[in-house]
Amino acid sequence: MEDQNPAEEQQAEAKGGSKKWLFIVVGLVVLLGGAGGAYYFFGFSAEAEVVEEETPLAELSEINDVFPLEPLVVNLADDEIRYARIGVSLGLVSAKPGEVIIDEKLMIPKLRDKFLVLVGQKTSDELASTEVQENLKQAIADFINEGLDPKLGRVSEVYFTEFIIQ
Repeated sequence: MEDQNPAEEQQAEAKGGSKKWLFIVVGLVVLLGGAGGAYYFFGFSAEAEVVEEETPLAELSEINDVFPLEPLVVNLADDEIRYARIGVSLGLVSAKPGEVIIDEKLMIPKLRDKFLVLVGQKTSDELASTEVQENLKQAIADFINEGLDPKLGRVSEVYFTEFIIQ
């Protein structure tokens, strides 16, 4: 490099500096392209899998959530003073298990009222009948299903968790 004059040295350094910037820019483009490709591959395909895994509610038949209610004490229609203590849990089929589909503030007071009226009209002998118990279960399920958004879920089963007549 002793043969070159100072102007040629500056020109050679400028060419070397521009090559350095070229490598930096190309490296950044490759790095950003790889990051974008990874996001597209991992980010979008994970969301697509979630959408594909969701099963339409109409196809679901198995209960995937249980909603317990507080036991109710009801005066019965017997001539003597008799009452029943009945605990109920609802077997739900919901599109998203674990998500609350029953509005407790709105639906549960209405259900309790309906249940008290239905059971309060029965005698202890009538309540001992399995047919009457099955009719009560069906009436509860129908009443709640009328108030639910069918896209979110439905009551599939009603369970008596406690049934005491005194």
